[in-house]
Amino acid sequence: MTLSTKNLPFYLLATLLVASVIINVLQARKIEQLRYVEASLRADFQLQPNMTLPPIEAKSLDGKTVLFPYGDNELPSVIYVLSPTCKWCENNQSNVEALFKGLQAKYRFIAISLEEDGLKSYSEKKGLSFSVYSGLPESIKYAYRLSGTPQTIVVSSRGEVMKNWNGAYISNVKHEVESYFGITLPGLNEVKQ
Repeated sequence: MTLSTKNLPFYLLATLLVASVIINVLQARKIEQLRYVEASLRADFQLQPNMTLPPIEAKSLDGKTVLFPYGDNELPSVIYVLSPTCKWCENNQSNVEALFKGLQAKYRFIAISLEEDGLKSYSEKKGLSFSVYSGLPESIKYAYRLSGTPQTIVVSSRGEVMKNWNGAYISNVKHEVESYFGITLPGLNEVKQ
């Protein structure tokens, strides 16, 4: 059978269609592989119970360097991570205030901001009853797996991770936090955008 120039557009179109299908199948497989790798990396980047964390080095609102070591304090620590520009942090404020007030005798409470800009005015405007620190070195951000806000981490007096919650205290997170600490939280604030 000979290829005539009359059928050339049909054969060209059929060849392009087959090539397109093959390329799409190969791309779909590659995307699935990348999703698997991403899921594995995320799992590896999550704080896990019993991981040992280094002391926190941060800056106070007046710019002084502060070190929060483990082993010196007999109390476990609750580390609350926030950001002045985070609406979920703002919505979660009444819960965090209740947590801070309810746990003062049993836990050392450390509030950390991932952003320094506007932190002092945010702290004053919101009337926070706890101190907020910022200016974490990148090595500490990495060790604590800090990337989003809000986040709550419970660390033993030896520096080992006991619990980690990502997000505001809604639905399951709220119930888990209340159950873990044995306190009742008021719920989210309604913050106008």
